[in-house]
Amino acid sequence: MTLATTWYSGAAVTLPAGKWLVIAQVHCTNGANQPAITTGINDGGADVASNSMTGDAVSWSRPLRMHAVVTPTGSTTYTARAQSASTGSQIDSSRISALRLN
Repeated sequence: MTLATTWYSGAAVTLPAGKWLVIAQVHCTNGANQPAITTGINDGGADVASNSMTGDAVSWSRPLRMHAVVTPTGSTTYTARAQSASTGSQIDSSRISALRLN
């Protein structure tokens, strides 16, 4: 993440109307003594789920997982994303999937 406090998009899925369970994972690496990384599942306007991992005295590389039940009324794209308050963090990979509930 080359710009601090900027959201970086990862994997995305577009869903038709209905009730869905959306599951996402963003695998991030954070340098030593860096601030927290925040992740989210975004529907184009707001996060429907989020997670964060605080900074640490040592570097770490971990998956941050999220899930949400959503009910879009029309075609909606959900995107896994992440941001950090510093430039010493990175997104290694991301994935997102959905399961229809109705």
